[in-house]
Amino acid sequence: MKINRVVVATAVSWLGLWVHELHRVPRLFGFTPDGDLFMLPIAAGLAFWWSRSRGAPAAWALAIYAAVNLAGAVVTALPLGWLPFVPDQTGPHYAAHVIYAVCQFPLLTLAIMRLQRRRDTKHLSGRLDSRQPKKGGTIMANMDFDGLIRKHLEAANHNDFDTMDELFNDDYTLELPQSGERIKGKAKVWDLHVNYPARVHFVTRRIVGQGALAVWEGTISYNDGAPMNRVAIFEFRDGKVARETDYFGDPFPAPEWRAKYAERMTDSS
Repeated sequence: MKINRVVVATAVSWLGLWVHELHRVPRLFGFTPDGDLFMLPIAAGLAFWWSRSRGAPAAWALAIYAAVNLAGAVVTALPLGWLPFVPDQTGPHYAAHVIYAVCQFPLLTLAIMRLQRRRDTKHLSGRLDSRQPKKGGTIMANMDFDGLIRKHLEAANHNDFDTMDELFNDDYTLELPQSGERIKGKAKVWDLHVNYPARVHFVTRRIVGQGALAVWEGTISYNDGAPMNRVAIFEFRDGKVARETDYFGDPFPAPEWRAKYAERMTDSS
C-alpha cells in the first residue's frame, strides 16, 4: 500500500515540535501537555481529515498548521522583549529550533502545491471559448477536454493521485464493460489508484470530442511491459470528468490476405 505523503509530512511536522520539547523538558522525554501532546490530536485530526477529503479546506488547514509551527520555531528562539519568557541563547537551543523549523517545510510545501494544483485545475476545466455557440438559447461551454484528459493521464503516469482526484466529480464513475465492473465515487477510485498493483504508462494516439463527450485512443502498458490498445470514453460535467468507460484490446498479427489493401500503422499515424 502506497504511503500518503501529506500524512507523513504532518507526522514529520509534529516530530519537529517533539524534538524542540525534548530539548526544553528532557525529564518528560519531550512529551509536554502544553506542547507536543497538545498539538498531537490536532495534527492527527488534520491528517485524518486530509486522508478522507483531500480538499481545499483540509489543505488550507494543514498549511496554516505548518505555518504557525514555523513561525513559532523562529519567533520563540529570539530574545524579543514582548515574549513572556526569555529564550536560551545557546547552541543546543538554536539547533532544536532549527530542526523544529525545518520539519515544517515538507508539509507547508505539499499543502501549497496541492492548493496550486486546485487553482490550475479549476482554470483548466473552466476555460471557455470566446466564440461560444448557442444551442436552444443556452450558451455552450467549449471546455478544454484535450488538456484535461492529457493532464489526467500525465498524472497517472507519475502516480500523482491527488491531481487525478482533482479532475473528477465527486460522483465520478469508472466503467469496465469487458470485465463487467462499475466503480462509483471518486473516493473509491482514488483508493483503487493508490493500491493498484502495477505501474501504468499511457501513450496518447489522439483525442477527439465535442461538448461534454470525448474519446481518447492510445496504449497502456503495465510495469514497462508490452503496450495494449485502449479506448476511453470521457463524459464531463461542471468542467470535470463525470464518467469514464474503458475498453482494452491486445494487438494481434494482421492476416496476410489483407496485406495488399493495408499499410502499417504507427502511434503517430
